[in-house]
Order: sequence, then structure tokens, then C-alpha cells
Amino acid sequence: MRTLEIFFILLLFPMTMAMNTKSNYQIEAKEVENTKQETTKNQQEHGKASYYGSNYGPNRKTASGKPYSKEKLTAAHKTLPFGTIVRVTNKKNGKTVDVEINDRGPFIKGRVIDLSVAAAQELDMMDSGIIHVSIDIIEVPGEKQENC
Repeated sequence: MRTLEIFFILLLFPMTMAMNTKSNYQIEAKEVENTKQETTKNQQEHGKASYYGSNYGPNRKTASGKPYSKEKLTAAHKTLPFGTIVRVTNKKNGKTVDVEINDRGPFIKGRVIDLSVAAAQELDMMDSGIIHVSIDIIEVPGEKQENC
């Protein structure tokens, strides 16, 4: 009888652990998806920027459903709507790049945006990996364009 109890414990324990564990990424992503944020042009945000590492492959889809391309000027943000265009400024050297938000993240405390490799190169941040930036909203999807 004792052997049977031990057998079921060994059999069921790994299954219950697998059912009850979620990665932090999945939990945080769900919380982000449910966050509503009023987004308007001329909004500004400050914080740290990182870029997608080499382990983020070319066949991987972003949260928007579009495939990731390290050659495109794109970025991940926790709450801005997909399709929003933001200008990211490297506070150290003044370089700027306009990117389209097409993914969610970064999910590391203190970081506000995660950039594609092409965008990171434009900001001259490849060596440092993380930089202080300001983010200005340039265009919000669905918002009427002003004629200049």
C-alpha cells in the first residue's frame, strides 16, 4: 500500500507543479494587456531603454502579430497602442530615432522601452546596452493628422 501512495505522489506532483506555474512574462503581459491608458501627442516619458538581444530571432512574432525584424525601426512598450510612433532621444548624445510600437515590454523594472537592433544602432547604444532616454509621442493610431 505504501508503494502505491509513493507512486501516485511521484506521478501527480510534477503535473500539479506544471499546472500552477506561469512565467513572470505571461503574468505581466496579461496585466499590461488589460491596462487602459489615454494616449495623446506631445506626451513625454523618461527612463531607461534597452534593445532586443540576439536571441530574439527573425521568425518570432511580436505581441501585435507582426514578425520581428531587427532591420526595422520598431519597439516594445508596456502600454502605448500598437502603431503609435514615438521619438526616442538618447539623453547622453542627443541622437534621436522614430520607431513604431509593435510589441509589449520591456518587463524589467526601470525600463520603459525595448528597441529593435536598427533603432539601437541609430541611438549609438550597442556598446552600452542600456541608456537613459526621453520618449515623445509623435503619432497615435486613429488620431487625426494635423496639416502643417
